[in-house]
Amino acid sequence: MPAVVNESGKSRFDATTERQRLLRVCYRFTGNVTVAEDLAQEAILIGLRRASREGAPPREWSSYLFGVARRLCAGWQAKRGKDESNFVSLDDDAREPSMSPDISAPDPLESLLLGERERLIERALFALKDPVRQLLLARYVEDLPVREIGERWGISENAATVRIHRGRDALRKVLETTLRAEASAHGLLSAEAAQGWRETTLFCCRCGRERLQGRFVAADPGAGQDADFMLRCPACPGMLDGMTSNAAPMDAASVLTGVQGFRAGLNRVNRWWQEYLADALETRATLCPRCGHVAQAMISDAPESPGMGVGCPKCNAITFYIHPTGLLYHSEQAQAFWRRFPRVRNQAARNIVCEGRPAILTAFADRATAARIEMVFDLETLRCLRVDMTK
Repeated sequence: MPAVVNESGKSRFDATTERQRLLRVCYRFTGNVTVAEDLAQEAILIGLRRASREGAPPREWSSYLFGVARRLCAGWQAKRGKDESNFVSLDDDAREPSMSPDISAPDPLESLLLGERERLIERALFALKDPVRQLLLARYVEDLPVREIGERWGISENAATVRIHRGRDALRKVLETTLRAEASAHGLLSAEAAQGWRETTLFCCRCGRERLQGRFVAADPGAGQDADFMLRCPACPGMLDGMTSNAAPMDAASVLTGVQGFRAGLNRVNRWWQEYLADALETRATLCPRCGHVAQAMISDAPESPGMGVGCPKCNAITFYIHPTGLLYHSEQAQAFWRRFPRVRNQAARNIVCEGRPAILTAFADRATAARIEMVFDLETLRCLRVDMTK
């Protein structure tokens, strides 16, 4: 079949290429190769008849034919759903089958689940802005090459690749948040995402390379759900206590009331830890972060392991320990520095002498610039002796 070109010469219709694309689209909707072939062929014939009637083909063949094929598939599904021949009596099991079952035939239940999954993805797509949705449909439903998508949108191939990547991120975010329960039920989420973890815009302040993963569940007393806030780095070992709401003395529901995002949640949690640490250092009496029982705050001035620990008589253990670098992290100055320079990393602490006293110097440095914040703590009291910042 010859190719058809519209008057501007910008939109070319090749029957063989379009038929392959439409066949894939129709098969995704129907799950039946024979039906998909018939519907794809019918879509092409409708397009050719329109071109013959109007004297010129549609300006965008791929988009037009995709729309036609989608409507035909929807009509086929509606007709199939109303066809009573699809229903059989349970009593038929007692009859002698006329032929052995075709084990290669698609499982109706599996087809139903696939249909529900497609409808869920469709809901997620329609939650996106129209330009983003159209871009993803063109790439993953119409199966257009990135180069052709770039030509259609009037952008470079690299720009199209970036936009598609961002669109996938946006779609994943919808599935991981608004539609998380349904997406998890249909296996559309990773194991971590199914547990509520998702990537945030915050970078790890230990390595400065990876974005933090976060999990935030608001309190729901009616359902017996406590507030739960956690941040972690996928690359750095362990989880920082100061980035969670798991401390027993913390009233997480009160601390996180009205919080919507991870940045705001982190600010609230950090303020709680600031007060907790300040009281513990001043009074040397505190509450155990593990069980909430009255405990003792103890300072270690050993050069190889400086910091403050919480010894709990009920737990019969040191249930919490913080290095001076942790005190730097929780300070208002370091938090302000981190907000201004998002990709900071902590520097190795070193022992020095400051104001004639043994001390330890801790620091954060920006990965992209020479910006740096240093905080010096007295080894015996962990009192801050000096703060220096370079930009």
